Amino acid sequence: MDNAALVLRGLGELSEQFSLISGIWHVIFFAALVLLAVGWRPTHRQAGVVLALPAFSVSILSLLTGHYINGLIFAGLFLILMILSSRFKEEQVSTGWNIFSISGALMVLLAWLYTYFFQQGGFLPYLYGSPMGVIPSPTISIMIGFTLLFNAFKSRVWALVLGLTGLAYGLVNAFWLGISLDYGLMAGSLILILIKVIRQVERE
Repeated sequence: MDNAALVLRGLGELSEQFSLISGIWHVIFFAALVLLAVGWRPTHRQAGVVLALPAFSVSILSLLTGHYINGLIFAGLFLILMILSSRFKEEQVSTGWNIFSISGALMVLLAWLYTYFFQQGGFLPYLYGSPMGVIPSPTISIMIGFTLLFNAFKSRVWALVLGLTGLAYGLVNAFWLGISLDYGLMAGSLILILIKVIRQVERE
């Protein structure tokens, strides 16, 4: 069995072993979407902290199961995002329908339907089968999705850190592991990176 096949098997085992954890993240993000739909808006700092937590989840689960590279990368990502969140202003996030927020909604959908490692009959299980908060790609996808919805918190550094991480995982997973869903992650990551160029997002 080659290295790519071993990695795929490991990710599949993680997804199955910690399906309850991913289910909890589904509930959390569904609740967030409902609250946003009815008009609630968190502050930049609140939203930043919540969006950093899935990275912590991936890091812990990866380290506990011997996936040390992913564990260390996501531990670093979590720490960086928490530091950035602590510097955010106590102002509500801005939302509105434009090309970036539409891209964010599509990234949230991609994360929700990231069922490459999920093999069950019927449609309903696919609504909660994505291993977000457990393995890298769907986790970064949901983080990028909400970041795009929130105009990247007006933070160039946040956009670049999360975008470059997503782009790296998208490239590896799409071209080495052969996961076609990760072309979507690559696209969302590039859009997030381009925010700083196209919209000149403010510095923290």
